[in-house]
Amino acid sequence: MAKAKEQWEEEAIERFRDFLGQERATTYAITDRDVVVNPTTNENFDYQLQNQDGTKVAVELFRLVEDGKELGRQKV
Repeated sequence: MAKAKEQWEEEAIERFRDFLGQERATTYAITDRDVVVNPTTNENFDYQLQNQDGTKVAVELFRLVEDGKELGRQKV
């Protein structure tokens, strides 16, 4: 069972969906989360988006932080 996404991930994908909607004048829906592309290594990407035409987009999110202290405080 896939673990729940963190709040920052859900907020980021919504901002990205809004951006795509404005830039491409089309709506993208989240069609899957934690999509495994290699079952042997469990390699995956975070989100799969799809528009009305069936075009799919794979999205991998990551955070840039100045140092690990901020990130460490959030994990406690």
